Amino acid sequence: MLYQPGETAWLTGNAYYLKQGILRQDKNTAYRIKLRGPEGDEIDLGSQTTNEFGTFSVKWDIGADQPLGYYSVVATAENGVELLGNLRVAEFKPPNFQVDLSLEQETATAGGSLAANVESNYLFGAPVQGSEVNYYVTRQPTTFRPEGWEDFSFGRRWYWPEERPVVSSDVLETSKTLNDQGQSQLSVEITDDLPYPMTYRLDAEVVDVSNLSVADTKEVMVLPEERLIGLQSDFVADAGEPFDVEVIVTDAQGQTQSGQSVQVALERMNYSSVTEVVEGSVSPNYQVEYELVDEVTVRSGNEAKTVQLTAQEAGSYRIRATFAGDESSATDTRIWVAGASPVYWGSRYNNNRLEVQLDKDSYVPGETATAMIQSPYEAGELYFAVVRQNTLYEEVVAVSGGAPQVQFTVTPDMLPNAAVEVVLVRQGEPLETVEVNNLANLTNIGFAPFQVDLADRYLKPEVSPTEAEIRPATEQTLQLTLKDGQDQPVAGQFTVMVVDEAVLQLSGHRPPDLVETVYAEQAISTRFADNRSDVVLRSLSSPLEKGWGYGGGFSVGGESTRIRKDFQALAYYNGAVLTDDQGQAEVSFNLPDNLTTWRVMVVATDGNLHFGNSDATFVATQPLITAPILPQFARPGDRMMAGLSVTNTTDQRGRITIQGDAINGLSFGDGAASTTLAERGKKGTEAYRFPMEVTAAGEAQVRFQTQLGDESDGFQLPLAVKQLTITEQVVDAGATTDPVTIPVNVDKDVVSDVGGLDVSLSSTLLTDIKAPVQQMEWIESLPNLSTVASQLSIAANLQILSQQYGQVLDGFDPQAKANQALQRLKILQRPDGGFSSWPGGEQSDPFVTPYAARSLAQAKAAGFSVDGALISQLQKYLSELLKNPGKVDWCVSPQCKSQVRLATLLALADLGDVRQDFLAYLYDNHEEQFDWVGQIKLARYLSQLDNWQTEADTLTDQIQESVYETARSATVNLPDTWGWYHFPVTAQAEVLNLFVARESSPELLGRIVDGLLALRQDGSWGFPYNNAQALSALVTYAQRLPEPPNFEATVQLAGKQLAQQQFQGYQQPSLELSVPMAELPEGKSDLVLGKAGEGELHYLTAYRYRLKGNAPGRLQGLRVTRQVRPANESDVLYRMGLSSIDENLSLNVGQVFDVGLEIITDHPVNHVVITDPLPAGLEPIDTSFQTSTAYFQPQQDSWDIGYQQLGRDRILAYADYLDTGVYTMHYLVRSVTPGTFLWPGSEVQLEYAPEEFGRAATATLDVQSVRE
Repeated sequence: MLYQPGETAWLTGNAYYLKQGILRQDKNTAYRIKLRGPEGDEIDLGSQTTNEFGTFSVKWDIGADQPLGYYSVVATAENGVELLGNLRVAEFKPPNFQVDLSLEQETATAGGSLAANVESNYLFGAPVQGSEVNYYVTRQPTTFRPEGWEDFSFGRRWYWPEERPVVSSDVLETSKTLNDQGQSQLSVEITDDLPYPMTYRLDAEVVDVSNLSVADTKEVMVLPEERLIGLQSDFVADAGEPFDVEVIVTDAQGQTQSGQSVQVALERMNYSSVTEVVEGSVSPNYQVEYELVDEVTVRSGNEAKTVQLTAQEAGSYRIRATFAGDESSATDTRIWVAGASPVYWGSRYNNNRLEVQLDKDSYVPGETATAMIQSPYEAGELYFAVVRQNTLYEEVVAVSGGAPQVQFTVTPDMLPNAAVEVVLVRQGEPLETVEVNNLANLTNIGFAPFQVDLADRYLKPEVSPTEAEIRPATEQTLQLTLKDGQDQPVAGQFTVMVVDEAVLQLSGHRPPDLVETVYAEQAISTRFADNRSDVVLRSLSSPLEKGWGYGGGFSVGGESTRIRKDFQALAYYNGAVLTDDQGQAEVSFNLPDNLTTWRVMVVATDGNLHFGNSDATFVATQPLITAPILPQFARPGDRMMAGLSVTNTTDQRGRITIQGDAINGLSFGDGAASTTLAERGKKGTEAYRFPMEVTAAGEAQVRFQTQLGDESDGFQLPLAVKQLTITEQVVDAGATTDPVTIPVNVDKDVVSDVGGLDVSLSSTLLTDIKAPVQQMEWIESLPNLSTVASQLSIAANLQILSQQYGQVLDGFDPQAKANQALQRLKILQRPDGGFSSWPGGEQSDPFVTPYAARSLAQAKAAGFSVDGALISQLQKYLSELLKNPGKVDWCVSPQCKSQVRLATLLALADLGDVRQDFLAYLYDNHEEQFDWVGQIKLARYLSQLDNWQTEADTLTDQIQESVYETARSATVNLPDTWGWYHFPVTAQAEVLNLFVARESSPELLGRIVDGLLALRQDGSWGFPYNNAQALSALVTYAQRLPEPPNFEATVQLAGKQLAQQQFQGYQQPSLELSVPMAELPEGKSDLVLGKAGEGELHYLTAYRYRLKGNAPGRLQGLRVTRQVRPANESDVLYRMGLSSIDENLSLNVGQVFDVGLEIITDHPVNHVVITDPLPAGLEPIDTSFQTSTAYFQPQQDSWDIGYQQLGRDRILAYADYLDTGVYTMHYLVRSVTPGTFLWPGSEVQLEYAPEEFGRAATATLDVQSVRE
């Protein structure tokens, strides 16, 4: 199921369960429906109650910023029944035409030819005339067995150390033009020297006037010969004894070919090794030679003929059959021959299991089934039963011989999923007279599932649209009829969905066959059926809500032309349409404005576990049809050739008039808001492109109106204009008791409409933590435990600060962020009370769980509501973890156990349970077991225990020796040793916590705080864990400060006062000021932060800018280079690395390219985020869509980069860990829109340390129109 962000999804549940052997529909039962996203988030869709047919429907309004990826759907009833489903949220643009490739044969022979026919039509009914169709013919080796002869071997084999001949996979690549009927033909000649069967794959890709493509693929089996020899034999024989070989000759369809002379040879495989010396290196070269030992000739018949061959010696042998020695017709199979010594060759089962065979694959209730049991005993007692959850039939019979048979009658209650179960007990001679070695297997069991014919479970629904062709935005009526398997009317319920074929063809989806689903081979089967799979619902705001008069609005003109605005992929949905007693129903609905083929899909049920599916199509069309030719997005500064396609299905050849209008940051080439074109109309489809320029970010609007004689059409669409990213900023932050002067330099080469100057002033520390607040929107999408715990810690600390100083963080809700994190923690909690590292993890993480516990303690301290059961289970887990940290097999060293124990003690203490367990051992071995950060934590823990003050003093004195003090700041300088998340920020924060606990002097504490603030980059401490640690320490410090004094602060820039504020205690503790780039004075000027009065002024200034032109790349610990090459080729067209790119890159329109990223790191890194922005002229190709040709495939990615997400304007990828080395990632794009576009540089950064990053140079891309 495929959706786009901002759309609406309808899900239909069909509930049933198996109870006491009876399958029941779950009627009038409440279900709780939840979605679980790709990042572990749960979305509650509420409760729905099933109706009398056991179904319900639920709607999900997908958020415009909903994360892309796969979602699971779970509906749970109080009785424990679960319904499961899944869907995908993605971004894409579905083409409005389709391609049908057909082949004139299913199989072909070497030396022959393949005839392919292509027909392409727009979904509104007109043929795709004059467009290019690209043919790609490839082939791959395969094996082939004709239908009905699956137990035989066919074709040549190459046994080790032989190597199969290599045949080129590429056969043909050519292009043709579709005729006026949208058709094309291709003949493919097949080489006459194929050594083995090959699958020929034909891809036909049509590129229409909008440069979008749709492909269809067909495969055909190509055989070396028309006649096929099949061989069958046992895989083992005895030396000196004849063995049977069955021989058959068929054609490709499995029809026997009698009268063919076949020569069958038995050849011994003799292996040898020859020493080969290559450039001084010696290596063995293995060979095999075939020695003829027996031969026979047989003439084929209508049945398999049996011949006998004999091998006199043990060994490996090849059986080869040919037509009169013609090696190209060879079929091979292999046999092993055993000598005089006994050899155990094994059996199919090694657990006393019987083979049970049924006489048919499936049965109809009332039929008699026969089961044959392969008995190893001369006589026995057989228990025979037909079972499901309980026993449906059973009998005990005495049997004899090697193949006893039992018959039973198939009954309706054996449906579904019944099976035959047998237990055979040996009988015969008294046990005391039997050799001991023969007593091993006295009992055997057997099991065989069987299928009951489900034909009588199917209903025959019919759906008939009243109008086969209909205009958009008019009323359509569907006639629905429901019949049973005997064509008799039956009352029931229809689920009806009317879906745009443009979206359906992306995946080829149809609703599930509920008969196969319900009666599948499982005890309880539940499944979700969607109102549409792979259906996009486009949610468009009303133009009236936007206010069309603003900014000039659209021009007046074409008042008689109806403008189509309401575009939706789902025209109608109804989860429960009831029929009358005669199985009749009727529904009517108004169509949206799409010009397309609508597919009506229905799923019917009678409430008695009978189901049926059906579909029909109708076309929404009109004589004159226009369609947009626009990119999926744009950026300010982009210049493009965009417009519309016009399809004229009338006989009119008069004057065609086109009027275009653009507003809200989009204009035509001369800066005008509108344009017109008039020329003589043409038959068929023509593209009309106009030069357009993007001037501002936001949501632009495009409208085109077309008039041809008496016919007209028009459409109106939004175009998302993405804001240019701010790639550079200069940040200055600190605290002062005196005025501060900060130089500002607004270069003449900066872009004037993005960026600017932000100033934050405060008499508290709130200003100093502004950046972590802004970062919350980013980290909340990360589902791993450490990030969730950090999110909760950040929210809790901000809440504590806001409670102390008053709420000054406008637009940020700590409670909401905390609730989100708490919900995620519930998802991550395991049954033992700990937390797993990632959603779906089975094992609790002993390292991160204590950190999460400390975050929960902070949440409680902030006044957030925390589930008591969650805390209780967590405390039990921590208690057990303290006793035995080695419960996980990878934490067995004393160092690991000590580190886990200290973290656990700290967590329990924060939760109110202060313990001294293992403390003596931890202190006595602290130098060996802990790094410096661990020792700082230990000293802090000891500081709260009266009987450990001497040891705490000793450790603190040692740590203070590593603190470097100046008159302004104090920084801890620790050796660079390994530690879990022990970064400089963590060390500085822990030192602050320690010295606060030790009640050190205010001067020292202030200097340590200054040192912590100085560790920020761009106003933040980097990744979430560091931000959480820093905030926790600052809260600990701030709670010991007196109320800030009152003073006055001013902000002046270039002598002009921008702001003045009196800071009055906690009532007004901060000032926020933003100056847009366009209002900043050019050149050099001074930003002066004035202060009058007693107290300390905390400040943060950020100058954000983007330089004009193309920025060079950056290497800040990581390096990334982008490479562009033609798809399926190795030659690189362009490289974008560190150097500035002064000349525009140029690509031809309508082509497919492979974009590759090369990522280099000279040290191991964790949690790597890769972002590759796209230019608006290129569109990513989702190779999972059926409309994409399989011929083009991206080059291989490094396996370490395991997650990739395609978006309209960027590609996102993720790697958990990269060791030192070079890594690559690839994806495909198509050049669609001609024009000149900004191509921002690729970026790679560490998720938890974004200050370590790399960026490729920005480029300008020209997409050249070779079609114009």
